Amino acid sequence: MTNKQTGLWLVGLAVSLGACREMPISGPEGGVDATSPTNDTSTGNDGSTNPTDTNNQTNNDGSTGNDGGATTRTVSVAQTQNFADPQHPPLDTTITLSDQNLVALSPRMIIDQSSSTVTLSDGGRATLTTSCRIGVWIGNPAGGDFMGIHIQDNVFSTDAGLNCFSVNSLIPSDIAPGQIVSAVDRGTYEERCEFSGFDAGSCRSFESTRIYRPRTFTVGAQGTAPTPTPVTVADIGQVPSNNAVGARAVALEGTLVRIDGARLRLSPVPNTNPARFDYDLVDPSASPDAGLNDLRAVRVSVSNISFASCGRAFLDARDGQTIGSVTGILTPLFSRWTIRVRTTSDISGTACGTDGGTSTDAGSTSDVATD
Repeated sequence: MTNKQTGLWLVGLAVSLGACREMPISGPEGGVDATSPTNDTSTGNDGSTNPTDTNNQTNNDGSTGNDGGATTRTVSVAQTQNFADPQHPPLDTTITLSDQNLVALSPRMIIDQSSSTVTLSDGGRATLTTSCRIGVWIGNPAGGDFMGIHIQDNVFSTDAGLNCFSVNSLIPSDIAPGQIVSAVDRGTYEERCEFSGFDAGSCRSFESTRIYRPRTFTVGAQGTAPTPTPVTVADIGQVPSNNAVGARAVALEGTLVRIDGARLRLSPVPNTNPARFDYDLVDPSASPDAGLNDLRAVRVSVSNISFASCGRAFLDARDGQTIGSVTGILTPLFSRWTIRVRTTSDISGTACGTDGGTSTDAGSTSDVATD
């Protein structure tokens, strides 16, 4: 709901209800209502509607104008991810991806779910609004440096009981790793600083790149299955005591990676919330008595996926053991470089509901973390 829609000034009183693992992310206003398509007239690949380009003139540099004159730059994933590339776009630029060989690296994933109420200046109360931030990572199926990026949509609904796993979005609910992504058109290039305290000098090593709400996101048939880039703790891990980051972490942000034979270490969880959602992998040669604060480690997030409880139970029972392999999307999250697993089968040895085994979730099909 906006001021234009209500004709009243809104006095914000946001109350977060059941927020997920990732904190709410500021970005462009607006979103697709989960209960009905937008009023725009162009059609998305999943049957949803997208805004129409009303000003598609061509500029001298080959970019196009849209949104009443805003300039759209055509760039590759690598140019968007690599700050040193001469074609790297400025923040908040509207971009279209030029890559011809993109596939989904992940299924559709829940990034954040939150609800809020708004008090109107006349004392009235607006309807409770639920926001679902939904994402997918796409990239070159061969992997490598600067070869993956996050696509994000935001869906709003007045349904207080909304399940973000089932909402309609420009990102199809059934998108799967390896599906061809043939068009990402006119989204906003954004960076999110994932470093606690938002220290400007540290953020470059902890920035998460995304393309927010592209107007066209077209998914096709199954293509080449993505191959994870093999990495080590030394490549992508971080020392919490000084925030020294592995040399390859920034270049591999947003890509699919796999780490083999690392040792699992469990950190204490607060008594106020005994559930554990994050795990640390350290080099197998690291002393088992060394404190985690001084060890280079990469975090593993098992959250906001189906049968997450089963995957967490598997890891909870293996403190100090080596794990055959962990695969997932590499991203900074809450000041820690993190492998975000896509399904429990990304953790070798699991036998959960998504990979043919028996889930400890008593048959549940979704598990949204609330810590």
